[in-house]
Amino acid sequence: MQSFLLSINALTTFVIIFNVALCLLNIINVKKYLHIFQLKDYSSSRYIKHIFKKQIYYILTNIFLLILNLLITNEILLLISAIALLIINFLFNYKLIETNKTPIKYTKKFIRLLILSILLIIVVSFIPKSILYINLFTIIVPILSKFLNVYDIIKNKYYINKAKEKLSLNKTKVIAITGSNGKTSVKNILEKMLSKKYKVCATPKSYNTPIGIAKFINEDLNNDCDYLILEYGARRQGDIRKLCKLFGANFGIITTVAPQHLETFKTIENVFKEKRELSKFLSSGYCVFNLDNLHTYRMFEQRENNKIGVSIYQKCDIYAEKIKIINFLTHFNLHIYNKSYQVETCLLGRHNVLNILLATAIAKKLNVEDSDIIDTIKNLQFVPHRLELIKSNIYILDDSYNCSLISAKESINVLNEISKDLKRVEKRLNKKTNLGLDNYNFIKSNSNANLEKNLKNLKNSTKNDEKIAKISEKTKNLKNFSNILNKSNVNTDNQNKKFKRVICTPGIIEGGKFEYVLNFNLGKLCAKSDEVIIVGEYNKNAIYSGLKSAQYIDENIIFCKTLENAKEYFKHINSGDILLLLNDLPDDYK
Repeated sequence: MQSFLLSINALTTFVIIFNVALCLLNIINVKKYLHIFQLKDYSSSRYIKHIFKKQIYYILTNIFLLILNLLITNEILLLISAIALLIINFLFNYKLIETNKTPIKYTKKFIRLLILSILLIIVVSFIPKSILYINLFTIIVPILSKFLNVYDIIKNKYYINKAKEKLSLNKTKVIAITGSNGKTSVKNILEKMLSKKYKVCATPKSYNTPIGIAKFINEDLNNDCDYLILEYGARRQGDIRKLCKLFGANFGIITTVAPQHLETFKTIENVFKEKRELSKFLSSGYCVFNLDNLHTYRMFEQRENNKIGVSIYQKCDIYAEKIKIINFLTHFNLHIYNKSYQVETCLLGRHNVLNILLATAIAKKLNVEDSDIIDTIKNLQFVPHRLELIKSNIYILDDSYNCSLISAKESINVLNEISKDLKRVEKRLNKKTNLGLDNYNFIKSNSNANLEKNLKNLKNSTKNDEKIAKISEKTKNLKNFSNILNKSNVNTDNQNKKFKRVICTPGIIEGGKFEYVLNFNLGKLCAKSDEVIIVGEYNKNAIYSGLKSAQYIDENIIFCKTLENAKEYFKHINSGDILLLLNDLPDDYK
């Protein structure tokens, strides 16, 4: 009897030890779960969807062991379950986030949630048989800590109300920009145009949420600012209306409506309705529309007055034509009402010309001079990671911040136009090289010794000192040219150089039920390049299927498990080739 009691006590001790070990392991893991929660913008629904998609087998295994122990009450089974749960926890979670492309941002909010989460896990671990469900509890802890974090709820409300009050007390007028693509680019261009005449403030980077905008207004908005340019972003229905009510809008720009964030919007029609909220709010203010997008054109038609349309395909109030890339610059004819100007910009592609037109429409409405608008366009700089051209031994088009099918199509068009432009440049250079080679071949057939001999014979046959001096100088120059060409190893086989077009992409995310179709179509678009690097597993099959549907050959498709693997492959890309970086997935996607 005593030995039996000892064995029971030993089992209990082991269960307690494993319970403590499991508690410590979950404390480590909760930081990883909070990281995912942060990457999902602290959205409970997006976090839950991600966890169920990525951790479903882990969740089901934990539920099975929990039910088994509830049905069969046995200390030995409890110990076995504890060991199993410890092993399962480690195996499933040690690579919960494989890379650190987007490291944890240790904001005050994150630290508060982390402390609250750890405390919740410690408290729960003291509840009897918590060992059976602590793994499951750890998964939902980030959401619980968010709702229990009363401080953040109160602080956010205070911060937003403070920003609203600050805006209402000064005379700053708000220009709101929304759309599926191009918000940040239009904002940056418009800020520079308006700065020629007014004091202008604009949110940094891609701040487009209530908290991000409120933070900027409270901390950085100057009281003497004439115009405040804001991006209004939306992930679900009601977001734009909320932003309009919070911060208002005196003028608006609607860039595009595209199949983006369909995970939450479900349909493109819902995206259309959401973006239209800005137009509806601006009942008395002017709103600018992109007439080349079917959905924004519908908004333009539905609006009765106070509207401006821009286009790169049709004549309207403000439009562009004859768009082409020459020497890494986009050249086009800009038409502002009845006036026309030839302009150029380092921003590449037709979509960037459209962004310029959208900004120009508001600038003209606010009486900025045409000369200031043209000067601004000429001096625009690349926005980092938004079709930014980087010149090294290869040409890199970094479009890693754009992630829609529309932006991908435009980026691939730019890739192809730059390739054609490089070939034109190479052709012109080859013509010049051919002229040099003709001289080179002449010199080669008349060696330095022959040149000296010919000069000696000339001196003996004439007494014209001036003529001898001229020919002597020419002979000296030809000798120098010969030496230069010999040292430079002139390559006569460079006539047919091909500038290989390489696309590196992990695909498009947050497409909801349309995600496979979006990435299939992305694959078809990528088939216009010479080589495609598919990064990760998440969209691999869809992109590959799209490529194959366009009869793309397998030997030009490279699969890389991570971006780091892809970077290793970049080293093998030949000098002068063009690499397009198309989108970049956050850490929570593999």
